[in-house]
Amino acid sequence: MLVPTAHDEWPIYLSIFDKIFERARYLICNTPEELAFLRKRFFSLDLKGEVVGVGFDPVSELPPDSQWKALRERIRSSQLLLYVGRIDESKGCGTLLEFFQRYIAEFSKRDLKLVMIGKPVMEVPDHSQLLTAGFVPEATKFHAIRACRFMVAPSPYKSLCFAAIEAWLMRKPVLANGNCSVLRGQCMRSNGGLWYAVPIHG
Repeated sequence: MLVPTAHDEWPIYLSIFDKIFERARYLICNTPEELAFLRKRFFSLDLKGEVVGVGFDPVSELPPDSQWKALRERIRSSQLLLYVGRIDESKGCGTLLEFFQRYIAEFSKRDLKLVMIGKPVMEVPDHSQLLTAGFVPEATKFHAIRACRFMVAPSPYKSLCFAAIEAWLMRKPVLANGNCSVLRGQCMRSNGGLWYAVPIHG
């Protein structure tokens, strides 16, 4: 059995994966979109499998958290949008930052902040309404999710979005990259999010 956690990004088209999937007797996938993509990508193979997904524990009562208190002081009374994950161009973060800065400039949204939790591997603009928190404990993350207006999921490449599910556990909506079929599917099945279109160049 093979658990591929695959998505439509260029490495999956390397020939080495043909040999791997030829040997797979059964696929265990995270989403219907992942399984459908794999059957399309390896169309000459009779791929058998099913969608199992991933289990999540309910979020219990959150204890007081010093890192969240410090982050809350930086946010002050502003409304916040939240991104959780590696801060990376390949995760759609460049487009997210561009769109956010355009939005707050065009609509004079001085009371709105974007909080980004995760390791930055790209340059993040120095802007008073952009806050990066780096790695944080689980309690800090869930405090931030509970406080946000909504979670943003900008990645075009997903087999499953953990951050979106964590937002729904806290009854928070998600704004997703509509170019990712997995994210669109998660939003539609949950009725917990909307998505936006990003022009694809090249």
